[in-house]
Amino acid sequence: MYDLIIIGGGPAGLTAAAYALRTRLNFLLIGEDLGGYVNSGFSLRGAPGPEFLSGREIVDNLKAQIEYIDFTRRLDRAERVEPIAGGFEVHTLDDRHFQGRTLIIATGASPQPLNVPGEHRLRGRGLSYSTVSHAPFLWNRPAALVGHSERVVRAAAELAHYAHTVYLILTAPTPLDSPLGRNLLAADHVHLLEGYRVREIAGHDFVEGLLVRSPAGMDYELAVDGVFIEEGLTPRSELVAGLVERDTQGAIIVNSSCATSTPGIFAAGDVTNVFGEQVLIAIGEGAKAGLAAREYLLEQEWPTRHQ
Repeated sequence: MYDLIIIGGGPAGLTAAAYALRTRLNFLLIGEDLGGYVNSGFSLRGAPGPEFLSGREIVDNLKAQIEYIDFTRRLDRAERVEPIAGGFEVHTLDDRHFQGRTLIIATGASPQPLNVPGEHRLRGRGLSYSTVSHAPFLWNRPAALVGHSERVVRAAAELAHYAHTVYLILTAPTPLDSPLGRNLLAADHVHLLEGYRVREIAGHDFVEGLLVRSPAGMDYELAVDGVFIEEGLTPRSELVAGLVERDTQGAIIVNSSCATSTPGIFAAGDVTNVFGEQVLIAIGEGAKAGLAAREYLLEQEWPTRHQ
């Protein structure tokens, strides 16, 4: 039985694994890849990215620590988790099962797509699902933001600080009677398109425009260098749906030590209810989860060591 099984190979899972490695825990990381959504990156047509601290560089360093020790990782998908005496059993897609005294769930969250032509092909090439992460790339450039609810209003306020033109396309009724909403309506470079529907994200190698249809049925092409989709995130928490407490959105509820409602199960990153979907936040939460799992193990009865 492993001391710790980490499910998820993104920033949070990799950081937890680095801490487990440093503290000499007998651990296993199970994930479909190493790096998670960071692997996709983000770039724009004809311009380098802005100069700021890159979470991707840190993640690449964490990957290097784990990749050279192959027995600590398994590229597979966890399908089911069951409680057993003294811990938990993880079943994978390859029909393998692994037992651990503790678990860290770091499976992340999936953005809700628009499912329109050009979306999949241009992801990371001017198309992003995280405005707060990539808005600085659009400095003094035109951009479009698609979504609804309070989430898209906050994202629009962020994007308006950078882009010289913002097309805000609301896909569902969204209240704008708030300080953020009123500021957006008053900004002359923010253009509100209520009831418009995105038909296609256009571009060859990078985003070059957005094809939309008005409520009256007229088609328009918006010339933009970036498109942000903020339709919400779906936490990948089904694996432990019956084991830990989740919020109404499906995010795993954790305390300040990344502990869940079930002793021995910890969670970190975008799969949790912690504020901010950022690489650096996920890294910090992964570190906390790794330390907390170690402390939990120290408080349990120690297994017999054979000389």
